Amino acid sequence: MTEVIVMESAAYQKMIGQIAKIAEFITKNEHKLQDCDFDDDVWLDSQEVADMLHISTRTLQRLRSDGLVEYSVFCRKCLYKLSEIEKKVREKVITCEPHLIDVYKKNRLLDVTKDEDNE
Repeated sequence: MTEVIVMESAAYQKMIGQIAKIAEFITKNEHKLQDCDFDDDVWLDSQEVADMLHISTRTLQRLRSDGLVEYSVFCRKCLYKLSEIEKKVREKVITCEPHLIDVYKKNRLLDVTKDEDNE
């Protein structure tokens, strides 16, 4: 079934203008996305980091607020690079047993290989 959408010319022109602005923004910032190397690292959410480090999400929030942990916000979710968390543990910014990160990596690798075997 074909649907026909009717709208005022002014609303249509406004929508076209907004689409053009979005396209321009993407074109201008495309190089920034290409410069980011997201494939080289694993991104973790707050719960995963807290579980891995055996800390509460509130403690993790305090580390963020104090500027001790680098993070990015995507879709209102804080994400952390595993390599940055490892670095902060090595620098003793975060008090944690370093072997906990190795255990997490090993478990994550097992989960990934298990998923691949099931496919």
